[in-house]
Amino acid sequence: MLITCPECGGKEMSDQAYVCPNCGVPTGRVVGYEYSSAGSL
Repeated sequence: MLITCPECGGKEMSDQAYVCPNCGVPTGRVVGYEYSSAGSL
């Protein structure tokens, strides 16, 4: 499904994308795992 990027003025991108291919803004999807706010790995 295509969604509209709010950053680059209405360009369409996939809802499966991690970042917008036009401007690079993150879509909020988590890649692999979430980071801990404590910073320990």
